[in-house]
Amino acid sequence: MSEKAVTMNEPVEDEDFYREGGFIVFTRLYHLKRGHCCGSGCRHCPYDPRWTSGATTIARDEQGPTSQNEQE
Repeated sequence: MSEKAVTMNEPVEDEDFYREGGFIVFTRLYHLKRGHCCGSGCRHCPYDPRWTSGATTIARDEQGPTSQNEQE
């Protein structure tokens, strides 16, 4: 069994992001695929410290859904 590197593909709507009031909102799953915080103050940032560019530690309290579909 070989291991494959995780690569970022084009974001998929409703899995990686959803639209809200003219904005694109990235999901927790998208951020986890990305692998680090961008520091832009994203709503679903799963990293600790939150909103700190380059952070890679996943916050312990992040148990929520990974996409908007799971929130419904």
